[in-house]
Amino acid sequence: MIYFSSEPVPPDSIDPVQYAALKAFKESLRKEGLIEEYQDLSEFRTKLTRQLAQTVIRRFDTGYIIVVDDAPSQAPRPTPVLTEPARELLVEATRDKGGTVMRLETLQGTHVQTNGRDFVTPGDAKDAARWRGAVDELSGLRLVEDRGRRGRTIFRHRRWLSNRGSAQTGLAFINTLVD
Repeated sequence: MIYFSSEPVPPDSIDPVQYAALKAFKESLRKEGLIEEYQDLSEFRTKLTRQLAQTVIRRFDTGYIIVVDDAPSQAPRPTPVLTEPARELLVEATRDKGGTVMRLETLQGTHVQTNGRDFVTPGDAKDAARWRGAVDELSGLRLVEDRGRRGRTIFRHRRWLSNRGSAQTGLAFINTLVD
């Protein structure tokens, strides 16, 4: 990613040949989706930090959440009992490429979506409440985590380590809930 300041520059300080070359270079990068513009240093810091974190997660994220805890060992957490809608939603989220569950509130009503499927029957308030409750249940149990912004609630299912220390995705976790 290449960052360009959009802060005003005194016209007398601009070399027209260099400026034309810069505009051509910037346009070639724009076509590749490689530029970002910022107004001030604070905005630059915010954009750089966010995009750097996204790049690190995309390139190096193993998908596992590692918790370092120096507290004395405790008994394993009991496996939670999920309602049928929460179980169905979590299973479908584990099949989604990004593990994403979206809960959207629009003028047409509530939408709960994952893996290309909208779970809410349009116009059915009771069904909308059922699926909102499923998302809230999974969030409350920390089986999905909220990553939303700007009026959307976006959740990603979490990967866990089993009591024996082996990697366990949400789908494997669901199998332990069903068995």
